[in-house]
Amino acid sequence: MSLLPSLANLFACYDGDPGARRRVREAMSLSGGFERIASPHEGWVVGWARLPESEPLDRELSRFHLAFAEGRDAIAGRRGAEGGGMAHLAQTATDKTQDLARFAGDFGFVHFRPRGRATVVRSCGGLAPFYFWRDGERTAISTLYTWLVRFLPLKLELDALPNAIWAMGHPAFPGGRTFLKGVSIVPRGHAVSLGDGDTAKVVRYWDPRQGKLPKRNREAEREHGERLRRLLVSKLETELHPKSGNLLTLSGGVDSSCLAALATRNLGKKIGTFSVVPSREDLLAHEMSYIRPLAGHPNVERSWYLYADGGPMLGLLGEAPPVAFHVPHPALCKLPSIHREWPVRVLFGGEWADETCGSHFTSQDWKELVPLGDLAAGWLLGRMPVGPLDPLRVLKYRVRRAADPFAPMPSFFSNDVLAEYRDWASARAQSVRADPRPFRHLSEHLERNDGFLAMNWEVASALGVRRSFPFVSRETLELTYSCRPEEMLGPNTKKLLRRALHGDVPHRNLYRPKKSRWGAALPRTVVVWQQPLPPVLGSLLRSEWMPRPPGAIAAGDAQCLGRLARAVSLLTGGSMATSLSESIRSVAGGQRA
Repeated sequence: MSLLPSLANLFACYDGDPGARRRVREAMSLSGGFERIASPHEGWVVGWARLPESEPLDRELSRFHLAFAEGRDAIAGRRGAEGGGMAHLAQTATDKTQDLARFAGDFGFVHFRPRGRATVVRSCGGLAPFYFWRDGERTAISTLYTWLVRFLPLKLELDALPNAIWAMGHPAFPGGRTFLKGVSIVPRGHAVSLGDGDTAKVVRYWDPRQGKLPKRNREAEREHGERLRRLLVSKLETELHPKSGNLLTLSGGVDSSCLAALATRNLGKKIGTFSVVPSREDLLAHEMSYIRPLAGHPNVERSWYLYADGGPMLGLLGEAPPVAFHVPHPALCKLPSIHREWPVRVLFGGEWADETCGSHFTSQDWKELVPLGDLAAGWLLGRMPVGPLDPLRVLKYRVRRAADPFAPMPSFFSNDVLAEYRDWASARAQSVRADPRPFRHLSEHLERNDGFLAMNWEVASALGVRRSFPFVSRETLELTYSCRPEEMLGPNTKKLLRRALHGDVPHRNLYRPKKSRWGAALPRTVVVWQQPLPPVLGSLLRSEWMPRPPGAIAAGDAQCLGRLARAVSLLTGGSMATSLSESIRSVAGGQRA
């Protein structure tokens, strides 16, 4: 029996045409990417590939027509009508989808039914994404976007808005739309019931948000800290490999430092570290003063560093695995080369600790909800999240409200794309303003950045690497929403995390002041784009930017174009003809990327 949670990638296709179905199955077989290919019902073709050290899926598929991407072990271990079990889960998914939250924990699966019907369930934590496509009676479901591009029975068009938003570096799928038209993603904590024809019913089965905040309770605050510590220790103990191959993205900030200390000192896990650091000597020395003590622990076997100089790292994009997905994350781009040197079994990091433990993502909710009496007391005691001017910030916010949290889109996108982005951002902001429940800003942010989890799953699992997010789980999110904002902010940020791990993490790391954005201090390169952009971008960009951008452009715009060029080439079934790092030359400031 495996000591690690069972995880798998799935691809399923339904087609009433036996010839079309046979061609899809042959393509799947020839790809060599599937461990098994089966047919749970007539018309369905289902293939899967387990991540290393996962339990088999055959029994659940043959007996209950269930295929799990995650959470299989917890369900399989339950017995009895009340406790669940596979038969009860399958029946609930079909007949009472909204009751799935009665099953504890995180689980993601597909329940296949005759005549192309199915229920696709994504976990509350959302580790494994699910995408679905329908065209009349034809259906495709996948946890890997690359498989959809490879095995769908026809070519799909690019969806301009999602590609433009991702090129900006924002991992958002607007309205559930993805990079290709007609392909949707299942939101976290939701299930999609695929019925007759092309009908699809989306059901939210889990919602951790409360109608109102609980009353301030010192004992509850203490218990929340203890609970967070238990959750983090349990996730690391369960999801990190017991021997080796655990790679931590270590920034030197509070979140990743906490994971480094818990993994190496408390649990005795063998890990490696990857850090993005500034190339400028003074900034580098400052960051390394936080990283080096943790990376020097005897249980840290290897460390890798990526030195950033402020220029567009287009060469880094070329190192990412050839998945049909946007990959703006440096650690994911470097993962293949690190994996060749030191076989990585698990990639883990402190992502979403900002959201779940208190940061600027929580500050707007804090400004809305903090009682004025608590605000005055915190000011007198010097326990403000930012500083002594926080009361004025709160009053100003309550009078004027905050600006919409959406960055302007670069002007090189076409007028149609710009207009669609403005409409989407405006609708999102209006929805937040109309939301009557606490933590409305945090909830909007979590929903909008759901694609970050999908991106990590796509890259890591394509390499056979597990992805662990210790701060992202059903239990952690439920804990966050059971807190009051003042439990997370004041003094400074990460108040909940610091309370939880006060005795576990070196004091200097745990109580590090807000991590400086050293990237802003690096010189900005202006570049000239030399190679022609892919013709398919003509539908997204202004005509004067095709096939080459006009004149010198900012490094940020070059980075955006590089992401876009790489992704659309792979999404449309092609490949980059030239290295992205050779597409530009530096003309002012900085060095060549």
